[in-house]
Amino acid sequence: MGRYVINGEVVDVREDRPTGGQLKLATGIREDDWVMATLPNGEIKRVADQDPLPNGVTDVTIVPRYEYGC
Repeated sequence: MGRYVINGEVVDVREDRPTGGQLKLATGIREDDWVMATLPNGEIKRVADQDPLPNGVTDVTIVPRYEYGC
């Protein structure tokens, strides 16, 4: 089991390296929102629903999906 701070809230997740989809499910956030992970070097990476969080993630944010021109 892992604990993650997502959007400023502590969330317990059953997996040690959850996927983006599992994090959204644990927080009750909409399926089409994006999971963004901050890496130790400051890079921000989008985590797909089927992909596990990268190693060493320092921060996780879930944001509404945005497409230019909509």
